[in-house]
Amino acid sequence: MTNRFVKFAAAVAPAALLLAAGATPADAKVLLMGDGGWEVSFDGSVNGFAVWSSSDNRPAAPAGTVRTGSLGTPAVNGDGTVNDTFRVRTGLLPAVWGMNVKAPTTGGLDMASRIGIYPNISNNLKDSFGATLDLREIFFTVDGSFGQVLVGKTLSQFMGKNILTDMTLFGIGGIGAVGQGGGTTLGRIGYGYPYPQFNARIQYTTPDMSGFKVSAGVYDPSLIIGTGNAASVGVTSNLVANETSTPRFEGEASYAGSISGANVLGWISGMWQDAKFKGVSTGTCSTALNSVTTAAGELRCLNGTTVNAWGFGGGVQVGVPVGPGTLELTGSGYTGQALGLSLQMDADALDFTGKERDHHGYIGQVGYAFGQGTKLQGSYGESAADETSAETTCRNSLGVNSGTNIACPAGGPGVFVESQSLWDIMLTHDVNPNLKLVAEYGRQNSHWFDGANQDTDIFGVGAFFFW
Repeated sequence: MTNRFVKFAAAVAPAALLLAAGATPADAKVLLMGDGGWEVSFDGSVNGFAVWSSSDNRPAAPAGTVRTGSLGTPAVNGDGTVNDTFRVRTGLLPAVWGMNVKAPTTGGLDMASRIGIYPNISNNLKDSFGATLDLREIFFTVDGSFGQVLVGKTLSQFMGKNILTDMTLFGIGGIGAVGQGGGTTLGRIGYGYPYPQFNARIQYTTPDMSGFKVSAGVYDPSLIIGTGNAASVGVTSNLVANETSTPRFEGEASYAGSISGANVLGWISGMWQDAKFKGVSTGTCSTALNSVTTAAGELRCLNGTTVNAWGFGGGVQVGVPVGPGTLELTGSGYTGQALGLSLQMDADALDFTGKERDHHGYIGQVGYAFGQGTKLQGSYGESAADETSAETTCRNSLGVNSGTNIACPAGGPGVFVESQSLWDIMLTHDVNPNLKLVAEYGRQNSHWFDGANQDTDIFGVGAFFFW
C-alpha cells in the first residue's frame, strides 16, 4: 500500500492513525493555508465497479419452519430464485469528501476538526434518486503532551482495525442482500467481522510510547435488537432492548513499528454495553412490544430485563521484504455476545425469548507487493452465530413443542444462518498516486443450521481516484 493510500485510510477513520504513522485529520492532498497559522484541507475519493454475480437459489425451508436470511444472504425473487446480476456500483468504500480544519498551535495544544461526507453512485432504479448522502464523520481532536482527546462521530475502535486491514476495503467483497439494490457492497462485513459502525463518543488516546498506544472511549449506546416471536419471524422484530441508561464502552491497545526488519501492526480491542427491555408507559406489555408467548399461550412481559452485549477482538499484520517486493500476512478475529452477524447489535443479537446469541469470526489474508504499484492478495474469512437452546429445540421439533415454558414462534421457528464465509482474490495496480485499478473474484457462502447452503460467485473490475 503506498503512502497515499495509507494517508487516505487515516482520513477515513482516526482508528487508522497508527497505520499512517501519526497522520492527522488535516493531512490531505489539497491544502489551503490561512492567516495566523490556520489550515483548511480537503481529501477524498470516488470509485466505481462493474460487478457480475451469480447465486444459487436459496434452499427451501423445512415444513413448519421459516428460513431466515441476514445481510449477507443474496436477495431472492418472488419465486424463490436468484437471478444472475450485473451492476455498476460503488464498492465497500463509498465516495468520500473530507473537509478538515486545523487551528494554530496554542498553549501547547493542536486542535483539528473533520467532517466527512460519504455518498455512493448506486441507484435502485435509473429514474430514482436512491444514491444516499451519508454523513459518517463529524469530530474534533485536541492533541498535546498528554495524548489526544476526540469528541464526535467516526469509526468505532472495536473492529475498527479489523476492517481497515482487510484487503476488500478497496474492493467489493461480499454483495449480500443488497446485490440488486443501492448502497455499497459488504466487503467482509458479516464474513470476518461485524460492521464497526460510525458512532458518537468521547475518546482518549495515550501518547505514542515507542509504538504502543492505548485508547478508550465512552460511546452513545445502541439498541440491542432480537428476532421476535411474531408470524414474520426473521423479517421483522418485536424484541428491542430499548432503555439505555449507561453508555457503551470501547477500547483498544495497539503497536505499530519495526521488528527485525519487518513492519508490524498488532492490536486488541473490546466493547461492552447493556440495555433493558422497556414496554409501554404503564409498565405492561403488548403483543407487539417486548413480550414473549408462553407455552400456555400467555404473554410474558420482558420489562426490566437486562441484556448485555460484549465483544473482544484483535489481529496482527506483518510486512516482510521478500525478493524485489514485500510479503504481507494479516490475521484477525473476534468473539462476543449479542454482536449480530453483520451489523452490531442489530436484528439478530437476541433470540425470540430475549436471550443473547453468541457470535465469533476470523480472517486470514496474504498479499505480495511486486513493486511498481502492483499487488496480488488472497484471503478467507467467516462470521458465525450459535443457536440458543430455545432456537435449537424449536427448529428440531418443527415448532410443535419448544420443550420449555416459551412457545415457539407462531409463524414457524426460524432456521437461522449459522455461518457466512468468503474466499477472495484481488489484483490491484497503482497507475500513479491518484489512480488505483482493481480486479477481484470472490465466492461467498451462507450456511444454515439445518445444513443447507447457498453460494454466490462475484467478479468485478473497478477503479479509485484519490485526491
